[in-house]
Amino acid sequence: MFLDVESTTITMMAKLVFEDKETNEMVMDRMFYKTYPVDILIINLDGTIESDFDESYKAESLNFIEEYKEKLNLEKKFGMDKNIDSTRNTERYKKMYRNEIKPESRSIYCGIYKDLVHKILQNYTEDQFKIISSGCSNNISVYQIVKEILDEEMNKGNIRAKTMLNKITEFIK
Repeated sequence: MFLDVESTTITMMAKLVFEDKETNEMVMDRMFYKTYPVDILIINLDGTIESDFDESYKAESLNFIEEYKEKLNLEKKFGMDKNIDSTRNTERYKKMYRNEIKPESRSIYCGIYKDLVHKILQNYTEDQFKIISSGCSNNISVYQIVKEILDEEMNKGNIRAKTMLNKITEFIK
């Protein structure tokens, strides 16, 4: 959970995880976020917070699992193509089947990545860059959001923003 004192909101987040039964590998592809105004939440004496987060997470988790199963099926289908070497085949798959953020979730991602980009522009850390770059490479919508944020910063004359965008784009390639 993250408390934003300025906007008096709490953002709750959890990993969406899928276990590949064939490889017994746990796969985490994205984070689930939901933001609540502090004044509508009930905070119990034991510190727990009453909200619809658990129900929303379960619904999103089911959607995520179905999407991931579909991606695995597509990967198997395209991965079996003998006429294309595996590296090119994987790259083709990534380009064709990247996730997109649902429109109703875009503002949440915008806020989170905007904060992360601004922190990185002020005080660069490799860990923060890894979070942004892996988010961009796994999700075309995240890349578009980050690019929009960095474009705004470049328009304001921030030279670091151009360097970061180039580095993220290179990482994705």
